[in-house]
Amino acid sequence: MGDMGPLCCIFDLILPERCVLCARPLLGCRAGSFPVCRYCCNTLHPLEGARCALCGTVLLSEREVCLDCRERTHRFTLHRSAFAYDERTAELLRAFKAEGTRSLGQLFGLALLQLYRQHCTGALLVPVPGHPAATRRRGWDQAHELCLSMSRLAGVEVNRALRRGRSRRQKELTFAERQTNLRGRIRVAANPHTLGCRSVALVDDVYTTGATLDACCEALQAAGVAEVFAFTVAMDL
Repeated sequence: MGDMGPLCCIFDLILPERCVLCARPLLGCRAGSFPVCRYCCNTLHPLEGARCALCGTVLLSEREVCLDCRERTHRFTLHRSAFAYDERTAELLRAFKAEGTRSLGQLFGLALLQLYRQHCTGALLVPVPGHPAATRRRGWDQAHELCLSMSRLAGVEVNRALRRGRSRRQKELTFAERQTNLRGRIRVAANPHTLGCRSVALVDDVYTTGATLDACCEALQAAGVAEVFAFTVAMDL
């Protein structure tokens, strides 16, 4: 085939890859190996301000723990999201999952890795299993891809310890319906000896009610996991 370098450069000039968010050609302004320009990356700000000590939502008038966490018991030690689920983050996640732009996993992985290092360095990374139908259709699992990105960046150990059975899609369900929908549907598929007495960091794309994370925690804790932390790319506030 010969050296394709010069030919690739010509194609880059004629049909340059564009930023997922602003459609600006990425020549000279790429923020990383993912298709987002430096200017748009600078507009992605992490969630800041007073946060619930448990679920990580932004506190308004509450102190330490939000009203939601006072009324229901989550099974994780804490949850943190990198970003709010706003228009820009939603567009990035759509490109990642629906359009198959898997390189965006590196952008998300960098943000998730910061949270991981702040709260539970050394914990085993476990992806939240996606809906089986969606995973088959896409050909890959988004949470596992996020874990792989974190592992490539920092050598963190990943274990696909959980499996999810057939169930309704969670998106349009209430919190109570989500709990019922997932009851008994998530199980530990790994050897319990690889999990017992360890701390686990669950990873997923979006936090809505926490029902999916709670179902994962229940399965992991039944297998002897000592403590479960949870991290997501975005939180639907």
